[in-house]
Amino acid sequence: MSLQAVANFTDQASPQAIAHQLNYIFAPQSTTVRLAFREDGWKILLEAEQVPDQNHCLVLLRQLLLQWVMPPEIHVYGRQAGQAPAWGVRLRPKPTPPSYLTPEIALPDTLAAPDTTAGQVAPPLEEEALDPRSLRDPFLLMSSLAVMVSGALGLLWTSPGYWLQRATAPDHDNVRALILDQADALKERIPAGVALGEYFPPQSLQGETIHQLALAPEQKLVALTFDDGPHPTHTPQVLEILQREKVKGTFFVVGQQVNQYPDLARQIVQRGHTIANHTWTHPTHPHSTEAAAAEINRSQALIQEVTGASSRLFRPPGGNLTNGLSARAAGTQYSVVMWSADPRDWVPGRSAQVITQEVLNQTKPGGIVLLHDGGGDRSQTVQALPAIIKGLRDKGYTLVTLPELFAAQDPSGAVQTPEWLSLQSIPELTQVRDQLQGKVDEQFHDLKTKALFVPEQRQNLADRYRLHKESLSWVQQRLDHETRSKENWLRALELGGQAAATGKGEDWERSQGQWQQAIAHLQHIPENAFIYSAAQLKLQEYQRNLNIVNRNLEVAQSQFLTTVAQEAGLSNQASIALCQVGGACRALRGDLVHKSTASLIKVPVAVVALHWAQHSQYGLDRPVFITSSNYTEDASTIRPRNQYPLQTLVEAMISHSSNIAPNQLMDIMGWDYINAVLKDYGLSRTQVGSKFMGDRIAPAKLGVKSNLSTSRDLTRLISQIYGGNVPGAQILQNALGKQKDRQLGYAALQDTQATWLGEKTGENAFVLGTSVIFRVKANTYVLTIIDQGKTGDAKLRHAIGAIAHHVIRHPQLLAT
Repeated sequence: MSLQAVANFTDQASPQAIAHQLNYIFAPQSTTVRLAFREDGWKILLEAEQVPDQNHCLVLLRQLLLQWVMPPEIHVYGRQAGQAPAWGVRLRPKPTPPSYLTPEIALPDTLAAPDTTAGQVAPPLEEEALDPRSLRDPFLLMSSLAVMVSGALGLLWTSPGYWLQRATAPDHDNVRALILDQADALKERIPAGVALGEYFPPQSLQGETIHQLALAPEQKLVALTFDDGPHPTHTPQVLEILQREKVKGTFFVVGQQVNQYPDLARQIVQRGHTIANHTWTHPTHPHSTEAAAAEINRSQALIQEVTGASSRLFRPPGGNLTNGLSARAAGTQYSVVMWSADPRDWVPGRSAQVITQEVLNQTKPGGIVLLHDGGGDRSQTVQALPAIIKGLRDKGYTLVTLPELFAAQDPSGAVQTPEWLSLQSIPELTQVRDQLQGKVDEQFHDLKTKALFVPEQRQNLADRYRLHKESLSWVQQRLDHETRSKENWLRALELGGQAAATGKGEDWERSQGQWQQAIAHLQHIPENAFIYSAAQLKLQEYQRNLNIVNRNLEVAQSQFLTTVAQEAGLSNQASIALCQVGGACRALRGDLVHKSTASLIKVPVAVVALHWAQHSQYGLDRPVFITSSNYTEDASTIRPRNQYPLQTLVEAMISHSSNIAPNQLMDIMGWDYINAVLKDYGLSRTQVGSKFMGDRIAPAKLGVKSNLSTSRDLTRLISQIYGGNVPGAQILQNALGKQKDRQLGYAALQDTQATWLGEKTGENAFVLGTSVIFRVKANTYVLTIIDQGKTGDAKLRHAIGAIAHHVIRHPQLLAT
């Protein structure tokens, strides 16, 4: 703080503030200032370990005292601490014209004593020597305290905390700039131009199978690609040749090989090459959708984890485009990359000369050359590679990576790079953290030891310290963030391995819990984490594994349903689903889609009708006109050319299984709308595509698609109704409780301790089924059984009764 700043502060200061500021100014000389304020004048005592210099002290005082309203006189004394005063001076205001009352005096910028010979204007003060012995005040009694205060103020002046309190708060832009500078200065930085993150091909090439890019003849670009690595011998040799020749290639790696040789995979990326997906095990046999996804996703996740880079470029092993792998890749934003030049370098005995000549003969602009760095003895390929590069260059070709080749046709491809202020990994964050910590420690040491009496330098040190300290805080927080994400990732992998091992032992319940925990850890990895992309792929893989375990667990826990079905004499096409409302479910062939569900499908239609009414603000008491075109045989009182409230139509189609009511509502809502809403409610296997008809009369626009559903879909929907999770739930519950047909569920429960709450039955030439709702003590259950139409009521009643008895004996069966 300069003298001018002090003067500005003290112009209107209180006596206490003046005393504080005087102590502040004299602190660098380890001089303590004590004041006594009286109406007739002030007394100032200056104390130090040695007698303060009179001239120097008076220069400082005169510069400051002119800024205050002066008392009649000021007595100033100087002394060695604990001794009698060595000198004394009386200061009085000098009589001057008014213009001199507030002189403009150039105050020095530092605390060094000003040069009094440099032509300064003399301060308008009169000085008169005083007898030092005239000081007879409490000052003499406070000498020891003064020494203590002097030492304390000296410590205050040199304390880093004193300057840090006054340091400028760092600007966020400056913090970012400092971190970016530190990142650029990393000693072991991955080479410039290496694209970490995940490369997405241009949208025009996603999902396409590519043999060659359509480039103009003058665009003589060609991509060298290498399959089946990394290989411990041949991949380093290929990388060395490419580096020597300043060529970048594309490596289609096998996941198992990356797992075995992760350092080589990292070298591929760190040297600026593109890394791409060649499956996990290099299989060529047919794959199911789930198996294909596992092959591709597992490899992609490991590549991303090990190298920090990946690409949506896929090459099917053996070039097989029909075994399910390519179809899976094409459906998930990959470009399926084949080749236009194949020297068959994998054939045993193929010479380097033949390999070279085949490549040169087959290459055209936009071409893709297939070579191998793994999968066997590739020494001839390694031997041929320098000649291939030279030969292509002699023919005027430029050798590029696949992303560069794609960009020549469509430049819209992009690398989605996970980064934070140009930092892309935990090791990089750690290195920057350590650099900043070292700088902070160094600056704090300087703040304690350097430029003790040069305020500007110390203030600059404090400002820089705070900037580096804030930057360190940012980096440490980000490092903690990424470390937590990595810990979640590693814990998820550990749990996934445990879950897979447990599943092999068919301990499905334990395996389910482990998969769920693993998934929870992956879900805790935030979107901005470096490892997020890999975590999402792993999450998809683990969710598929969990679904498999869930099905196996359900089969195991639903074994009693198999026994019931067999004892009741149900067919091997019977499907059963049992859910506790708000609890778990059990099923036997619960996802079996029957060729018809008869009137059971009216419950989903009723749910959609009430959903439509709520969202379109169509009042339940608002009349709906029934057109003649929807006439068919009907067990209810609903008839054409009449108007009925919407609620009446919904109740009639449930309680009395009206055909006309749902037909009219289908005309109003449309099948597309009905099916879209059902999907939103989670009915993935339910479809409404035709109207209802009686024995002989068909309504107009009957429809061409069957009404389909499963026992699981129907049971879960009715569980939502009784859980109050659909619009008009109470209306639907009341309608189900007024079911006219009570020959199945109602009759079956009469000899049990279960209470019948409602039901919806359905029967035609194809199926016989019912969804029955019952209560056992405080729990509500929904049971749906669907079997062939010829099964007969008695068998269904037997099955329903047996299941109810099982639930009564095992009250915790479906508890969550």
